[in-house]
Amino acid sequence: MCGALDFRYLHGILEAVVTGIYQINIGPWFYFGQSQNIALRRNQHMSELDRGVHPNSIMQRCYDKYQDFEMRVSVECDLSDIHREEQRLLDMFHGTENCMNIAHHAEAPSRGRKHTLEARRKMSATKREWYLRERPEAAKARAVKARQVAKRRQSSIIRQLRDMPLQEFHHIDGRVITCTPWELHKQHGAKRAALLRLIKGQSRQAQGWRLPSPAATPKASQPRQV
Repeated sequence: MCGALDFRYLHGILEAVVTGIYQINIGPWFYFGQSQNIALRRNQHMSELDRGVHPNSIMQRCYDKYQDFEMRVSVECDLSDIHREEQRLLDMFHGTENCMNIAHHAEAPSRGRKHTLEARRKMSATKREWYLRERPEAAKARAVKARQVAKRRQSSIIRQLRDMPLQEFHHIDGRVITCTPWELHKQHGAKRAALLRLIKGQSRQAQGWRLPSPAATPKASQPRQV
């Protein structure tokens, strides 16, 4: 697989800080990565794998199956050369059998990747579960703060809508009414936040209600000058 390359085994924590490219072996699978401190990066990988929250899903599945982890220093290099050295290895091995690297670009790992909605929801749920489990007090304080922010935001929206004057609103089904934005919310079900965005010009409609276009608004007649 990579026998032609000169590897050094990384046992535990190195006394010196090593910058460069490392290789991870899990069973028959392998992975290349870069770090300014390879020993510290090893501990980060192990922590995420043990907790089952590693961002590389292939590596996490391999670790769950083989319960094996070996990390080697592949190339020691200056920080200025680190992207070039990793890219050289990715060009050689990315997409080959048993390679766990998902990203193909060393300098921009997320380039060309787009997570599905389901994947984003799973990542969010995993992060939330870990936060609740590992830092329950901080999670509780965070939830309280989020509720307070949401409450203040809703109070601000209500206050702005109640202070607005009569306006003309057109519905997509042809209805035309003249009322205050607050009355439109209470009597016709327009959502508060959507209605405020409509009036501020940040959206085109709110639950089917629109403001009349400037072209459709009749201009006030000017007095004739004699």
